[in-house]
This record gives sequence, C-alpha cells and structure tokens, in this order.
Amino acid sequence: MITEAEARREALLRAQARVPASFDEFDKRIETLRGRINRTQADVSAAARAQEDYLAELAVAELALRREQITTYITQARFAVAQIYDQAVRAAEKAP
Repeated sequence: MITEAEARREALLRAQARVPASFDEFDKRIETLRGRINRTQADVSAAARAQEDYLAELAVAELALRREQITTYITQARFAVAQIYDQAVRAAEKAP
C-alpha cells in the first residue's frame, strides 16, 4: 500500500512537472489564434462597411425610381384634373 501511494505520488509529481509545458503550448496556440481573430475581425468589418455602402446605393437608386414614379403620377393627375375642368367648361357652355 505504501508502495502504491509512492507510485501515485511520483506520477502526480511528473504530471505537475508537465503542466507548465502544456500551458506554454496553449499560450502559443492562443497567440496564434488571437492574430487570426484580429485579421478576421478586420475582414468582417471591411465586409460590413462594403455591405452598408452597397445597401445605401441600392436605397438611393430605389428612392430615385420612386421619385420618377411619383412625378409621373403627379403629371397624370394634373392631366386628369385638366380634363375634368374641360368637361365642366363644355358642360357649362352647353347648358341653357
């Protein structure tokens, strides 16, 4: 039993000695991944800005199209009002 306890103690000491080395590997890996994350964040930010610019251009184009349609509708409405006035004038001229 004492021999078994000493063996476990030795195994534990060996494991404790290896732990700092494994943490060093994790630190290296974390630093490597941190660089990748920073580059990826920059890429994502650039892509988001490009998408915002594209959506702004799309919105401006759509608004310009809507403006043209509204201008057309206003012109049609003016002609319709003019026709109504013409019909009213003709009806008034025909009335005794």
